[in-house]
Amino acid sequence: MVVEAADQTITAMLEETWRSSPSAVALADARQSLDRARLGSRVRRLAAEIGAAGVRPGDIVAVYVERSVELVLAQVAVLFAGAAHVAVDPDDPLSRLEYILDDCAPTLVVCSRSLRDRVPKQHEVYVIDDADQAPSTPDDRFTPVDIKGSDGAYLIYTSGTTGAPKASLITHAGLSSRLRWLQDFCPMSESDVVLYKTACGFDVSVAELYWALTAGGKLFCARPGVQRDTDYLADVLAEQGVTILHYVPSLLDLFLASRPATERYDSVRYLLAGGEALSPELVKRWQERSTGEVLNMYGPSECSVYTTAWKCPHPLGERRVLIGEAVAETGLWVLDADGNQVEALDQPGELYVSGVGLARGYLGREELTNARFHSLADLNPRLPAVRVYRTGDVVAWAEPGLLDYRGRADRQLKVRGYRIEPEEIEAVVRAVPGVAQSAVAARRGDDVVELLLFIVPQRGGPEIETSDLLASVRETVRDRLPPYMQPRRVVLVDGLPLSPNGKLDEGALLALAPEAEQPVAADEPTSLERAWSTLLNTPATADSDFFLAGGDSFLAVRLMKEISAEAGQRVPIRLLFTNPVLADFRRELERYLAGTTSGS
Repeated sequence: MVVEAADQTITAMLEETWRSSPSAVALADARQSLDRARLGSRVRRLAAEIGAAGVRPGDIVAVYVERSVELVLAQVAVLFAGAAHVAVDPDDPLSRLEYILDDCAPTLVVCSRSLRDRVPKQHEVYVIDDADQAPSTPDDRFTPVDIKGSDGAYLIYTSGTTGAPKASLITHAGLSSRLRWLQDFCPMSESDVVLYKTACGFDVSVAELYWALTAGGKLFCARPGVQRDTDYLADVLAEQGVTILHYVPSLLDLFLASRPATERYDSVRYLLAGGEALSPELVKRWQERSTGEVLNMYGPSECSVYTTAWKCPHPLGERRVLIGEAVAETGLWVLDADGNQVEALDQPGELYVSGVGLARGYLGREELTNARFHSLADLNPRLPAVRVYRTGDVVAWAEPGLLDYRGRADRQLKVRGYRIEPEEIEAVVRAVPGVAQSAVAARRGDDVVELLLFIVPQRGGPEIETSDLLASVRETVRDRLPPYMQPRRVVLVDGLPLSPNGKLDEGALLALAPEAEQPVAADEPTSLERAWSTLLNTPATADSDFFLAGGDSFLAVRLMKEISAEAGQRVPIRLLFTNPVLADFRRELERYLAGTTSGS
C-alpha cells in the first residue's frame, strides 16, 4: 500500500526500520548501547508509562533531560504515546524553563532525576531514570495509538519580536517528508554513525535524531555541554568513526581554528552546515582536511528544519556558496515588495515557502500566525491560493532553480545557528528599574558575532548608581535569557540614534561602543592577564571566571591560540573549560607546560 505524504508518520517509519535487522546497533552513548530491537522495546515500555501518567493523543509533553540515550528514548516515546514533544535545554535559565512550561502547558514533564528539583511543583513529572525499575508496563502491555500525518510531532521555540519566545508546531507529515528527502539527497546506510551533539533548543537536533533512527544508522550521543569542547569532539569523531556530522558554521569555524592544521576528518562522508551563512573560506578550510561532501542546508524552524540545500563542489574553487534548490514537496516563491514574483536572475526578493513541511502555526498565537502564514493569493491574486510562510529572508535566483541568500528584511540576527529577535532581549532589559530605553546590535569581526546591549538610563526618577544599574541589567539578562542571547557587553548611552525615517540607526549605535580596550592595571600584567583582559574587556583578577565575565567558546579559542603561540606548543582548550577561573587556569597551565599535566 502506498502511503500519501500527508499521512506519513515518524512512528511508522521507525517501526519499519526496527523490523529490519533488529540486532543492528541503533543508539549509544558513553554508558550504554542499544540495538534496534532493544530500542523499540524500551520506547514502547516508556510510551506505556507516559500513557499511564495521563498523556493522551494530541497532548504536549515536555522533555527535560541531559543529552543521553534517555533523552532520545523520552522524545521518541512521546511520539508513540500520540503526543508532541518539546525539549527544553538544561543549560537555559530556570526562568526560560518556567516560561516554556507555562506557555505550552504540557500534560507531563519527563525529566531526569538530577533535574527534578528545577521543575516547578505545579507540573506533573515523570522521572525517566525510574523507567527500567517499573515492572507494571512491560513491552507487551503497550497499546498502539492512532497517529495521523497531520498530528503534531514536536514544538520548537524561537526568539520572538514581542519580547517572548514563540513555539512552532511541526507535524509528523512535515518531519517525515524531510527525512525521506534527506535519505534521497545524501543516503545513509547501516554502517554510518551520526553524532548527536546539537543543543535540543535548535531544530537541527531533531534532524540528527530522527534521520539516524529512521534510516538505520547508529546515533551516538555526545556528552552534555560539549559544543565548545573541541578536544572532546575531535576524540569522538575518531573513536566512534563518525561519518555524518551537523555543524553551525560559526561552531565549525571554532572547531577548525582550535585543531592542528594537519588533523584530517576523512571518515566524515557528509558535513551538513546550516543555521547561518556558510562562507566559501570555511568550506575550503574543511575541504583541505576532509574528502567528504559539504552540504549547505537552509530552512526556518517553521518549515520542518530544511527548505533548500546545496552540495558544495569539491574543490569549491571560486564559486559562491548557495543555499540551493528546494527540498522535496516544497515550493519556493520569491516576491518583491508589491507581491510580484521575481523570476529574473540576481534580482533580490523576499522568500516565501509552501509545502507539506509548514508548521501548523505558532502555539496560542493566532495573530502572529496570521502575520507570518498567508495564502499566496492574498498577497497577489494572480498567484495560486497556496498556504505560505513568510521567511523574512532576502534571496535571489543565482541560477535557474538555485537560490543565493542575501540577508534579512528585518532585524533578526543569527548567533551560532540560533535565531535571535533583538526585540526580545530589549523587552527583557526595559523591565529593569532604571532603564528608559534599550537596543541590541551585532558587531561582526574575526569570525565572531558580538552582541552589544545599549541602555539609556531613566532621568528624573530615583537616582540609581551606574554600577548598580549595570549589575541589575547583567543579573536580569543571566536569569531571563539563554546563554546564546546574552549580550557580551553593556554600553550606557545618552540616547538611541535614529535615521531620518525614524528607525534605529544601528551603524551610528555601534559607533558609540568603542572597540575593546586593554584595562589599566596597577602592576605590569603578565601576557596571560593582558590577553585575558583584552579579550573580555574587563580587568583580569585572580577570581575572574572567563565565562561569567562574558567569555564564550570563540573568545576561548582566541585566548588559547595566543597562549599556544607564546608557549611554542599547542595547549588544549579543555584546560580552560575545566579551569575557567584565572588563578586556577594559571596554575594548571604552568603544570601542563612543565610536563605535569592535571586533568588535561
